[in-house]
Amino acid sequence: MSLGTISLIIAALSVVLVIALKKTTYVIKNPWISFMQFFVGLLFLFSGAVKIVDPLGTAYKMEEYFSHFHSTFADAHLGFIAWIFPVLKSYSVFFSLVMIVFEIVLAIALLIGEWRKFSTWALLLLVLFFTALTGFTYLSGYVPEGVNFFHFTKWTSFDPSRMKVTDCGCFGDFIKLHPRTSFFKDVFLLVPAILLLVRRQEMHQLFSPALRHVLMALTVVGSTIYGLSNFVWDIPDFDFRPFKEGVNIRAQREAESKAMAETRIVSWKLKNKSTGEIVEIPHEEYMKNYQKYPKSQWEVVDQIKTKPAIPITKISDFQVTDLQGNEVQDDLLNDPGYSLWIISYRLKGKPTEKEIVIRDSIFYYDTTWLDRDSFVVRRYLDTIIPRHQKAQVMEWDKDFVDIYTHKIQPVAEKLAQDGVRVLAIIGGASAPTIEDFAETIGATYPLYEADDILLKTIIRSNPGLVLVKDGTILAKWHHRQFPSYEEIKEQYLKSH
Repeated sequence: MSLGTISLIIAALSVVLVIALKKTTYVIKNPWISFMQFFVGLLFLFSGAVKIVDPLGTAYKMEEYFSHFHSTFADAHLGFIAWIFPVLKSYSVFFSLVMIVFEIVLAIALLIGEWRKFSTWALLLLVLFFTALTGFTYLSGYVPEGVNFFHFTKWTSFDPSRMKVTDCGCFGDFIKLHPRTSFFKDVFLLVPAILLLVRRQEMHQLFSPALRHVLMALTVVGSTIYGLSNFVWDIPDFDFRPFKEGVNIRAQREAESKAMAETRIVSWKLKNKSTGEIVEIPHEEYMKNYQKYPKSQWEVVDQIKTKPAIPITKISDFQVTDLQGNEVQDDLLNDPGYSLWIISYRLKGKPTEKEIVIRDSIFYYDTTWLDRDSFVVRRYLDTIIPRHQKAQVMEWDKDFVDIYTHKIQPVAEKLAQDGVRVLAIIGGASAPTIEDFAETIGATYPLYEADDILLKTIIRSNPGLVLVKDGTILAKWHHRQFPSYEEIKEQYLKSH
């Protein structure tokens, strides 16, 4: 489903609501203003609804924005502003939930005409905020490598590969919008936002004041609790990501690889090393006249290719390695049996400096002659001298360790006895750190490494559990909802 289709559906529904209310009540003062109330309200309600099912997804997107904002402002000698972005990043989950709930509350306020002065001002400020985010994303495509965003005079022609964030996250993972589309969508929304602010007295108000207050209170409480339930206590009710239950990762990965291989080059984008000029030349023309663009004077900036036959998802990036760096993803996906993947995109713990005792052994050697021409040299321990030394060790989070040792591993051990392959995939940690964690939890199964962003995409829980058979995802669980061994065997291992 595209943004255009959604907009048409919402516009049609808004027209129906305006006509129905106009004929049955006297609340409609200005049909056009009421239409904008319904259109913007329903659009924001839809946008908030598809994000409230996965607040962590929005939080990860906000982390991405805050990281780019920090580097951009710091490099532009705006350090007095830049410091705030790492702070915001550390509270991205809270910020995400508050923003989504606020978006839903604002949508309901617009639909029923509650708090007209507050809601119209809030709408304008929120649209301006979204416009700044999507504008930064889109316009960064005009900024060459090594040039700060705020150096406007050095901007060049648009290149999508330069964009800092490839998707605004406006509709979560339900719809992936091109940054240009997102930006112009927000610019368009400024029009109704300004009109509603100026003409707010003509906005309709549904129901009695008391009932409107109750509806707003229920919206705040209900959306907050529901949002928390989708990452604190459980994984999202609706999974719009590529690694959803029922997907065969191996088959989808092969299909995406084939689609990418079948794309063809339609043009070449070249940059003149002396002047900085960027030109785009059709593929056939470049192949015939490539000698006119010697490497000493021109460099290839990009190859413009046809779109793949199917969308390319994060499944194409599925790569898992063992602690020695050997790729094992094919082995995992081609395993015809059942596998339980214990996934942690980040291990919870902190490095701390402790004093350890290293025992230095001192030996002495003694020569024993066997006869006139042969002898042996024997080594004997003389003394052991303790030496104190400071070393960095990981201090693991106790609650995090307990999830593994007391909740997951007892079930995993019983599954392993039934022939289920048990393994853990860890992100954002070095091999020695993973080995230390494995020793701490007493893991009897192998631990592998993968990209933390990939693992965040697979499951919204840390740790989370994924049951796989022959490359197909059968089930996913938040660690708080991990079922018992008996439940898993009854529901998923019947034929095992």
